[in-house]
Amino acid sequence: MKTITAADLVWIATASLSREFPDRTGFSPDEIRRRASELEPSMEFAPSTIPTHVGRHCVANKKPDPGRHRKLYALEDGTYRLFREGDSYDPGRRNGKVEPDPSSIPEKYRPLVVWYRQAQPAAVPKEDPLLALRGLGKELWRELGGGEKFIRELRANWYGPGARQDPAKARLPGKKRAG
Repeated sequence: MKTITAADLVWIATASLSREFPDRTGFSPDEIRRRASELEPSMEFAPSTIPTHVGRHCVANKKPDPGRHRKLYALEDGTYRLFREGDSYDPGRRNGKVEPDPSSIPEKYRPLVVWYRQAQPAAVPKEDPLLALRGLGKELWRELGGGEKFIRELRANWYGPGARQDPAKARLPGKKRAG
């Protein structure tokens, strides 16, 4: 009988490596697989289970396939690290688990969850990047007499100076009306 899921074991193995080697930015899939095997040698997963979880099911910045966990983050060099608050992730993983539920893992691994939570930077509300643009350039618009005035003038000269043509009645060059 399994006492731990493959996804949780992958997280525990990566957390164990991260805690032991804090200067490393990431770990290879083989390092994570070996650590998982060292931690739980009696676990009888199919040979492809742990590598599949490392490479697909647990990776936040990959499409869900079908796992939706956000336990790992894939780095450009092909290594993986634990997911951190603020990391980008595939939208299909929005509600995916980031860490194991402490009550569902063996007690000997629960300090890793505590360590991980303490290692996370304090949650800072992020400003929406589009809303951050609000007010940008307002001095320019004020100099132009306001946005509405600018748009009216732009539309008035759309067909050239003095041409007051209604766009709905405009004819395209080279086209003849059916008569």
